[in-house]
Amino acid sequence: MLENSKLIQDLKGENNRAFGLLYEEHFHSVRNIILKHQGTEADAEDLFRDAMLVFLEKMRKDNFQPNASLKTYIVAICKYIWYKRKKEGDRFVSLETGQLNLKEVEEIIEEERTYLDILQSYLLRITDHCNRLIQDMFFANKSLHQIKTEYGYSTDHSAINQKHKCMEQIRKVKKQEQQTTRSYIKNSKLPLLFLATIFSMGVKAQTPEGSRLSTNADIAFRYGTGLASGSGSYLATFGLGKKRKFHLGGGLRLALASGSDLNFETAPARLTGKPSTIDSVEISSFTTYSMNLFLDAEYEVSKRLNLGFNIDLAGFSWGSRKNGVFISENSRQNITARPTPFNILLVGDNDIGSLNSELFVRFKWKQNISVRGGISYLFTEFQTDKKYSFNNDRFRNKSMGGFVSISFLLPGKK
Repeated sequence: MLENSKLIQDLKGENNRAFGLLYEEHFHSVRNIILKHQGTEADAEDLFRDAMLVFLEKMRKDNFQPNASLKTYIVAICKYIWYKRKKEGDRFVSLETGQLNLKEVEEIIEEERTYLDILQSYLLRITDHCNRLIQDMFFANKSLHQIKTEYGYSTDHSAINQKHKCMEQIRKVKKQEQQTTRSYIKNSKLPLLFLATIFSMGVKAQTPEGSRLSTNADIAFRYGTGLASGSGSYLATFGLGKKRKFHLGGGLRLALASGSDLNFETAPARLTGKPSTIDSVEISSFTTYSMNLFLDAEYEVSKRLNLGFNIDLAGFSWGSRKNGVFISENSRQNITARPTPFNILLVGDNDIGSLNSELFVRFKWKQNISVRGGISYLFTEFQTDKKYSFNNDRFRNKSMGGFVSISFLLPGKK
């Protein structure tokens, strides 16, 4: 088949051979869709012809730059015309410019492109052999004879059998993705429940004065460049020394972080020392959840003011799998990744997973309510589905931002 750029020029010039090539390559896809939706072979023929008129109208625009394959455009336009006819109960919808909503056409094209992107993400998670085979069969449109010759299959049956095995791999990946999504939706309710529990405990809290042990429920909100987060935590500290000015303790922090257009760099310490071994992963948008044990230390400057520091020690993270782009010195390729499941503080770049630390000032607003504000240093880490350069699959974003929180002092013992 001609290259897209050459084919587009031929189509703009109304070259009959170019239209013939489009028909030969893509009519069967349109036909299958129409037959599946209670249409006929004649409907598919009419629809394909009308779609060519719409496509030609789009290409006549001087600024036409395809952001998807020609097949995606044609299938999307056919779907648009077919659904419009069904909706209006008329199989003869006018295709004049005034009657055609090009914005709706673009939306359908984007939906179709997104579906292909999802399929491409599935291909990244099957074996390399099956990835190549599916790409050649369904995207490069190679014939069964070509497949048999290039892959060394002895018979057509062997090639078809291998195709079925590869399709089964994709079905398993899709099923796993659906199960993960259901689990993600279920688990994502935990932060809301946790925050609601902390808030209700804080509202009812009353703590006796002079208690050596103090317990706090805290809700914090943080923002840094490209990354926002919220957290709920439970903290228990002990007052040390005769005057109990120094408080040391720990607790449990449940956090969510949401970001967009962020760059994640090589995480393992063995690779971060040299620029030549640092690659990156770009992820357009994501939300992660983490639950970590943390250490807290505070010094009481006055009756109403504390200086403090806390840092996550260990825990786990979860979130949905995301598509991204792996970028190295010599390559750029699509990848899938999800939050690194386990978090542990090992100092510096030896750390693993998503961890947060805070340097703050605590102001005691009322007897059992205080507010905090300060600087947060947040590590967010993703793990790719397979290893890339230097046998690495972990990539980290480091973000500094400001935060504010409200804390409720809970009942304690003297």
